Amino acid sequence: NKIYLIKKAYRSAEKIIVVSHGEKDDLITNFGIPERLIKVIYNPINIDKIRNMSNEEVDIKKDKPIIITVGRLIFSKGHDILLHAFRKVREKIDCKLFIVGEGNERANLETLRDQLKLKEDVFFLGFQHNPFKFMKHADLFCIATRYEGLCNSIIEAMVLGLPVIATDCKSGPSETLDNGKYGILVPTENSDALASEIIKVLTNTKLRENLSMLSLKRAEYYSYDKLLPEWERILLER
Repeated sequence: NKIYLIKKAYRSAEKIIVVSHGEKDDLITNFGIPERLIKVIYNPINIDKIRNMSNEEVDIKKDKPIIITVGRLIFSKGHDILLHAFRKVREKIDCKLFIVGEGNERANLETLRDQLKLKEDVFFLGFQHNPFKFMKHADLFCIATRYEGLCNSIIEAMVLGLPVIATDCKSGPSETLDNGKYGILVPTENSDALASEIIKVLTNTKLRENLSMLSLKRAEYYSYDKLLPEWERILLER
């Protein structure tokens, strides 16, 4: 069957490269691949390109703090959880939420936004070839994903020095943030916890600045300079 063929193909390989430790664990647990065959090398991020693209002009009225999230509008990304959290945040802080992305949940999410009486402060920006020009003007990057692989949007936000709050779902965010060392992790499906951390970050300048520095530091971990030598070592091994 298909699973048998996949296992056979993997086991005949001299080396298997995966882009996250979550994927490595999956291959070991679900496919029985020996750990010695698997090497984790993250996908490199073009830091200079992201920062250059972020300088593109965009018409944004920066009259209040901006929270931004980037991701497809699908159930797994948890935008509904973020909207419920944002309603709680809005009771304490006058701020905006930018949602970048497109997907089959958009109509439901727009309806939820209106039901929560957030139409004046929640903006659906759709798919953007250059989300970085919006991210640059934000004060905080936040995702409420229910489950996730390695989350490129978190890394891209860190490249721009954005403080990051993410849900501690299996794999992705916790790995990217090194179990909370480089950003804030909150439980999944918990809008109260998410709202509480957002309020803390938006009301504490020192915390925000510290998280921003941690983001910039972590982003370097995914740079070409860091990761290309790892590929060279693998390719030169005999």
